[in-house]
Amino acid sequence: RADGTKSYEYFLVSELASTISSYAVAYLPNNGGIAFTLLGSGKTYGPLTDAVFAGNAPAEVVLAPPLANGDTQLIVSNRNATFYKDLPNPDPKNATKIASDTLASFTLPKASDSSKALLYRGVSPAGGLFPRHFSINRKGDLVAVGLQNSGRVVVYERCLQSGKIGDRALADIEGLGAVTSVVWDEGEELQQVAKGPVKAPQSVPGAAALASAAAALAAAAPLGNAATKAASAAAAAPKASTDITITIPKEAPKEAPKASVASAAPAASAAPGKAPVVSITV
Repeated sequence: RADGTKSYEYFLVSELASTISSYAVAYLPNNGGIAFTLLGSGKTYGPLTDAVFAGNAPAEVVLAPPLANGDTQLIVSNRNATFYKDLPNPDPKNATKIASDTLASFTLPKASDSSKALLYRGVSPAGGLFPRHFSINRKGDLVAVGLQNSGRVVVYERCLQSGKIGDRALADIEGLGAVTSVVWDEGEELQQVAKGPVKAPQSVPGAAALASAAAALAAAAPLGNAATKAASAAAAAPKASTDITITIPKEAPKEAPKASVASAAPAASAAPGKAPVVSITV
């Protein structure tokens, strides 16, 4: 914790009840088991009362790396509750507005706080519909969201001062089918993203089609690095299986929307590089 205290806590997201609960965990002596004490429970969308949350179904929950002030935040994805109706499209060349579910942020209380419940900080756009899974990079300043019903992965910037997740996307790729998982690969050198091949969904007709989306993003924000070479390599003939990646430059320009390169190369053609990478499971 920010105040230097140490504790063990357990966080439970209940899909049907749309609640996030926190428990103090105590390990009993003499192998007596584990004791849970409820610290607090509330809706995964906080105090919001909009009718869209009647069908809400939370999914992923992640304990984010600490903020600059030492605070720790918990982030939850809310599905089937389209709170945002007309967001800017993550693709800067597409003027069509999109609808979006939410990511909700909570701060863990300090030991000195009278209430031990999580503190609601607000909701942010997920970038589309049904955020089945999301992942935060090691530094805590990038959030990759897998949007199952939108068939899209969007990467947002996260402020390390406030914890706010940006309203504009750093990178995105569409046409992925039902995305179920996004995982950051942050090795010093990118040698091979996937530990094993991922079967391409029927909605994606091979690597060549994915390369078209990659090329569109690369044209919008050319970087001229190893990632662009990986994107070019994806133009080869479609294969039975493929690895899909989005590469985010470590030093992104300040203008919005920020630069991005998406790559859909087979795992074997992934070029070495030092930029963080998101692996996507569809």
